[in-house]
Amino acid sequence: MKTMPSFIRRVPAMLPALSVVLVIALIAVACSKDDESTAVSPGRSSAVVDPSVVVYGVTNYSNPFESVGLRHNDIVHAGLTGLLASDTVSSTAMVERMIERTREWVAFSSYDAALSDACIDQGIARDPAKDYRAVLAGLNNPEYTERENRFLRKLGKVLATRGTFAEVEKGLALLEMDILAEPWPADRNAESAPRIAIAVAKHSFAYWKRVLSLALSLDRNALGKTSNEPVDITIEDASPGQMIVAADVAGAITGAERYAGAGPEKQIIGAVIVGGTSSLFTAVIVHHKKIIGFFRRLVGCDR
Repeated sequence: MKTMPSFIRRVPAMLPALSVVLVIALIAVACSKDDESTAVSPGRSSAVVDPSVVVYGVTNYSNPFESVGLRHNDIVHAGLTGLLASDTVSSTAMVERMIERTREWVAFSSYDAALSDACIDQGIARDPAKDYRAVLAGLNNPEYTERENRFLRKLGKVLATRGTFAEVEKGLALLEMDILAEPWPADRNAESAPRIAIAVAKHSFAYWKRVLSLALSLDRNALGKTSNEPVDITIEDASPGQMIVAADVAGAITGAERYAGAGPEKQIIGAVIVGGTSSLFTAVIVHHKKIIGFFRRLVGCDR
């Protein structure tokens, strides 16, 4: 009997070491960065954060569409944290991987495959560069009632706020109170847009605030100034987070409206998938360099 070459015999024993080398190589790709995409930040803070944990806003189940906002964050998180280091070479590669991860999440959630595919296609067909804050702030859709248009316009104005993260969150919370205080019809298909919109906006803002804080090391900037004094970051006019949230909202209400006639569950699926896909598509195509910054924190770079 022929003797197996010694190298071949050693391959099984070498596999764990090779796996470690591969992981290190992938992280090295993610951690390699050029000057153009490097965020300026002070030295490492002593605080430890876990970017892999999904973040939500304050939950309010008096809104019958609260689950839309929660599921929205789940699908966005699945797409964003499903990236591989090799995907960060271009926004196109990032989008392809995110769509793949989104399909996996949809399949795991046992959603209707044909409906889900149509919703994903609808989400990535939206214009990622459009400022949907202005679209919402000027909305006068004849298919919505007067108060639906009024509340959606108010939401657009809140998302256009120039201030701090806390001020925007306060504006969303106050608007949520006003929306939920309205005597809405018992029929879930009737006048649902404002309640879907505020659920998505509230949770989406909490999520993207966290992502961008990590991507731009704003958490370190704040924690690095003083040890006890709370610090908030002023949001500029063209805030990436608020623009992404507005795209989420516009996608969610469009998806909900399109599938409302198919029943409550499909209406929610339409809102979740179209809104979530719009969110990821806008974030990656328009703000991919910042998303790469988040990914570096996710895999343990820059620590």
